[in-house]
Amino acid sequence: QGFSPINLKIIRVNPCRFGRPLGRIGEAAVFHFNLMQVTFHTIAAGGDGVGRDENGRTVFAPYAAPGDVAQVKIVEERKNFARGHILDLQSASPQRSAPPCPYFVARRGDETTACGGCQIQHLSYAAQLDAKRALVGSALAHIGGFENAPVESCVPSPLTFAYRNKAQFFVENGAIGFHARHTHKVIDIARCPILMEPLNQALAAVRELFNGANANGASPARSFEVRVDSHGAIALRVAWENGIAFDRKPFFAALRERLPSLVDPHQAILEEEVSGLKFRVGAFDFFQVNPSLTPRLVETTLELCVPRTGQRALDLYCGSGLFGVSLARAGMDVTGVDKHGGLDANARLNDLSAKFLRGEAGRFLRRIAEQNEAKTARYDLVLLDPPRAGAADCIEPLARLRPARIVYVSCDPATLARDLKALVAQGYVLKRAVPHDMFPQTAHVESVAMLECR
Repeated sequence: QGFSPINLKIIRVNPCRFGRPLGRIGEAAVFHFNLMQVTFHTIAAGGDGVGRDENGRTVFAPYAAPGDVAQVKIVEERKNFARGHILDLQSASPQRSAPPCPYFVARRGDETTACGGCQIQHLSYAAQLDAKRALVGSALAHIGGFENAPVESCVPSPLTFAYRNKAQFFVENGAIGFHARHTHKVIDIARCPILMEPLNQALAAVRELFNGANANGASPARSFEVRVDSHGAIALRVAWENGIAFDRKPFFAALRERLPSLVDPHQAILEEEVSGLKFRVGAFDFFQVNPSLTPRLVETTLELCVPRTGQRALDLYCGSGLFGVSLARAGMDVTGVDKHGGLDANARLNDLSAKFLRGEAGRFLRRIAEQNEAKTARYDLVLLDPPRAGAADCIEPLARLRPARIVYVSCDPATLARDLKALVAQGYVLKRAVPHDMFPQTAHVESVAMLECR
């Protein structure tokens, strides 16, 4: 004690170096333990705290909060940064909050003992919102090259726990739950506080039936997904193990006794309602997982779209039509494109009209852009809601199409920043970026950005 940093090297001798054991010492290995004092100042994209040690080096550590001062054990060193684990919290940040989930914190600094579903339960909710706004701003600055990007305050979720309507549980050696941090090891979980209660009830019911399924203790399944809709109907889909005898018919019959609202697994269509609009959705097709905030997300998106009666809108990656149906209700002439979805059917369900084309967004845009060169196709608004990988294939043909306004809904700040940078290079101006906390307690954030043609 009294020295900082502390460098401790432990050397074990190879017991068989000369062809015979030298003693019960163990195999050759070298371990380095560096203890550094680190002051944390922000949260990184994956949820780790970011700070600087006494030498000014950047250090990442899980469970750190902005304002913490801690002794950190360095476990990985790179040229420009290091990673570590907090050993002693010397000065706790006022942004800290006691996490309610017993599976959130790792034991003895071993991240494989902690659930990987949440990353920032240890932050107060106000701190989580600040962190997510900063994540979007940082991505736009460092990846997109935007100076003073117009990032607004993160829109809070009405529910910060018990908000999620969908979950995938994994099964391994009798454990049923979620993957541990940075591994595929399954953490056994009795209930999850961010899930809506019907999902926890489904978890308990499936666990009971799986535990009694086989005398040898082998699980009949690798994983299962559960989802609950706006009216309380529950859908369940199981990924069964091969080679394990299991009678599925009595399993579902017994499950339905425990979960009366369970829908037929062969006809799993759920019904959602958002801001007065109805949607029929395939039980495991994409739909927003936080119904408490989805109406506000739609409201912000429409505000940025500035819909006008009679104008033409192109809804790319439209899915079930959450945004496209809302644009149709606002009076726009809407065409939606997706490999899967039902924009037209859900428009009719609400006595509205919209056109749906099944296909890849990038390929469709390239064809339409070629037509547009002959002035045969033109859209006033293009809305994109791509998967996490972003919409890189759409950028070049979209720029040729040159709609007056582009609205981009994204669940990944990094790919959002990359695609916005490319659109700005093609003559667009970023006007607004609004983060939404669709995933409280996690490091994920949904954003809506709006660009106008220069």
